[in-house]
Amino acid sequence: LVSEEGRPSIPDVKLKNNDVVYVFSSDASTPAEVGEKEVYVLGEVSKPGVYRFSTAEPCSMMHLLFKMGGLPAYANTKGIKIIRRDKNGNEEEIKVNAEKILKEGKPEDDVTLENGDRIVVPARRISLF
Repeated sequence: LVSEEGRPSIPDVKLKNNDVVYVFSSDASTPAEVGEKEVYVLGEVSKPGVYRFSTAEPCSMMHLLFKMGGLPAYANTKGIKIIRRDKNGNEEEIKVNAEKILKEGKPEDDVTLENGDRIVVPARRISLF
């Protein structure tokens, strides 16, 4: 939709019935994953297991928390970890403060989830003294 000079242009594309077209934002460095996504949730949650997002659903930490119905009182909402594998099989750990995401609701604080991510919710430490 943009020429080599950066000007808007209309591509010469002919579509037929049942064709599927994906249009990605021009400011994105890499296109977003398209299709259904599954993330695995473990730890201090009421329903551990696989959570599925359809193609039409946004797949982010905030939307996962909504889908889960929130977190139990004994979950450490400030210490959630997303474990993600890159193309080479190396694991990357991303720390998330879900309390901030839910309290302030700012989109820039939200974290986009990818297919196959593992979300680990640790238990909150309780001190008796």
